[in-house]
Amino acid sequence: MAAIVALNPSKIIGLAELLAENAAELIEDIAQGTLRGRSLVAEPNPELAERLAAAAAGSAKGLKLVDFWPGLGLTVSWNSASAGLYRHWLEDVTPGIAKLPFSSTGTEGIITIPVDEHPSAGPLAVDMGLYEFVPVPESDDGSDVAPDAETLNFDELDVGATYNVVISQASGLYRYDLGDRYRVVDMVGKLPRLEFAERAGFGSSFTGEKLTESDIHEAVRRACGESFSARQLFTCVPVWGTPPGYTVVLEWTGEIGLSQQTMAEHIEDQLQKLNIEYAEKRRTHRLTALELLTVRPGTFAVLEEKRRLAGASASQLKHYWIQRNDDLLQRLQSAGMSSWVVS
Repeated sequence: MAAIVALNPSKIIGLAELLAENAAELIEDIAQGTLRGRSLVAEPNPELAERLAAAAAGSAKGLKLVDFWPGLGLTVSWNSASAGLYRHWLEDVTPGIAKLPFSSTGTEGIITIPVDEHPSAGPLAVDMGLYEFVPVPESDDGSDVAPDAETLNFDELDVGATYNVVISQASGLYRYDLGDRYRVVDMVGKLPRLEFAERAGFGSSFTGEKLTESDIHEAVRRACGESFSARQLFTCVPVWGTPPGYTVVLEWTGEIGLSQQTMAEHIEDQLQKLNIEYAEKRRTHRLTALELLTVRPGTFAVLEEKRRLAGASASQLKHYWIQRNDDLLQRLQSAGMSSWVVS
């Protein structure tokens, strides 16, 4: 059985798109034993090329990953919190293929190691360090865990509750607040099965509106309606001002079928319906109306590649539906914004 493993599910989706978009060129290269028409030390494979051509002709969506790897039976990637928003996209390019979550791993240590077919969670990696848990309060403001906060052991957790994780390790970390929050999905004996829930304080709140990634994702999805693309990338950028506000950066395609102004109004309307605090701040003019910046398809991929070439690691190259600051707009500016923006 073949498997595709990537930290971020967007990488698997991107691979599927790349293969589908370049199907004709790939098929020709396979038939001729070339790479983009250039000779290689590779054997031509006309039989495989013929099979792929037939598969492409028989599918409205073009070639699929299983056309290239018929034995593909498993994908592994992050599959919770904001990465969970990719699930229907991932299913679209890998229909019927088993999908397992990647282990919850960071430079500070390992938190979970998936061991079965649960789609988004894994048991605590109990022998990889000393773990303490602090319940997330109902009146959460995203603050760091207090040094004197009472902590719980792993066998004292409640199913359904969300906790901050404090870790100590032989490598030198002592009672380190990860800033990551995990939800207890169930218990395996006394061992909790944990699902990554969120980063503490990750979201945006100029005036108490507390916008979340799910707010933004759902608002854009509703605004697009039936034209919403399973592979459409966008994000929301907080922009400081008097008063402050938000700019949604959206890869714009002809499939949307709305004017940009109408699209901006639709997103604004849906966001107010989803988040009553945002609606109140807009009604009292403590936030400006949402703005829409439309960019060419592939813009986010270009910006990500620039970061990779500048030395960013794979774990840093995540797509966020809401940004912490306006650095994205600055990166667009330095990349020559006029060449990317759709007027």
